Amino acid sequence: MRKSWKRMQWLALAPLALSACVAAAAAAGAGGAVFVTTRGAEAVVEGQPASLEPRIRSALDYYKVSITGTSTDKGGDELGWKGMTADIEVNVTAARQSATTTKLEVTARRSVAEWEKELAERILQRIVGG
Repeated sequence: MRKSWKRMQWLALAPLALSACVAAAAAAGAGGAVFVTTRGAEAVVEGQPASLEPRIRSALDYYKVSITGTSTDKGGDELGWKGMTADIEVNVTAARQSATTTKLEVTARRSVAEWEKELAERILQRIVGG
């Protein structure tokens, strides 16, 4: 009887768990959830690297990051931007994840061992938010 009761509890909770997962996936796909990493921030967003370039350049301009270099790898599936704001080096990479999504990563570094994760997160939030 006890096993039966536990099984019924799991069955009753399964739709709630599934709906939470679907809602989280929809939110991530729509806006791209931003995650803070050890060096900066990253997100997976809808769109391809080249189509995200205007948003990336706009965010860098907003935070007064002077672009000092760009890169293109893997036939355009990976794009990169490098720049400086004050004494902070900022790097943005956009790498195709699938036919419809791109992984964005932003890092901001003041020195070899000093990362400015908050700035990286703000820049990425601006990119993701459009």
